[in-house]
Amino acid sequence: MVEKRMDELIEILNKASHEYYVLDKPTITDQEYDDYYVELLKLEEKYPELKRDDSPTIRVGGQALDKFEKVNHKVPMLSFDDIFNEDEIIAFDERVRKVIKNPTYTVEPKMDGLSGSLIYENGILKRAATRGNGVVGEVVDTVVGKAAGKAAGSIIGSAAGAGVGGAAAGAAGGVATGAAGAAVKGALGGKASSA
Repeated sequence: MVEKRMDELIEILNKASHEYYVLDKPTITDQEYDDYYVELLKLEEKYPELKRDDSPTIRVGGQALDKFEKVNHKVPMLSFDDIFNEDEIIAFDERVRKVIKNPTYTVEPKMDGLSGSLIYENGILKRAATRGNGVVGEVVDTVVGKAAGKAAGSIIGSAAGAGVGGAAAGAAGGVATGAAGAAVKGALGGKASSA
């Protein structure tokens, strides 16, 4: 009974992820997805012996799309788990405190946009890529370049507001990853997966 429900949830979540990330045609809401995901996560925690290797709970994002050139990220673009209630916030804090003494937190509103990796050399954008599956993404240099030309301040502001680590370092030659913001999403015709 439990194993059957876990299989059903994996099927629902895999189908929903494919529709969202690959087809760009979601058929369920984010809330419905999260509800199924949390149900599966709780079952996997309660019955770890039934957890499948292909579970959506151990995967990030979707697959790189065939219509774009693929690129391997220099640093994997991982994702935080969602937190839905106070107990989960407390559990997160307890895990952090095991590793970091007296941590401080910054909380920002979630911005819907496109996760991406921006690589600069000597202040010049050399490569822009979507997150894809976290390891392999899609090259979107042209799209990001056009968006930057039309709304450079908006991209930088959106990226900084969304918590893009290393935006200044990226401009100086490093790697900046995170939410590229609404300007890039708009340049893609409003069709971008959210982080």
